[in-house]
Amino acid sequence: MLERHCKEVGRDFGEIRITAMSGGIAYESPAELDAYMQRIAAQGIDRSLLLQLVSCNGSHAQCAEFLSQWKKLGVDGIIFYFNDVATYGDGQSQPEIFKRDVLPHV
Repeated sequence: MLERHCKEVGRDFGEIRITAMSGGIAYESPAELDAYMQRIAAQGIDRSLLLQLVSCNGSHAQCAEFLSQWKKLGVDGIIFYFNDVATYGDGQSQPEIFKRDVLPHV
């Protein structure tokens, strides 16, 4: 639809960077998910609701597949929000996990 609209108004579709937005939680075991929920406990987020709302969640491989599907659709980048970004630096935050264990497989 965007490409068609660009043609209609004379805009080069190739100049547009397509992005999407998603939350992300990558974990390899129930214990890792429990640790993550402990990290964000002060936010008072209901676990089941969070897992319903965060579209990119599961194992590292599942998250890589999620991102690969977007890539196949022509998305140039995903803008992530992570509930535990304030804990960045200890190697266990989701931004660090995605950078180290998910993104290299996309």
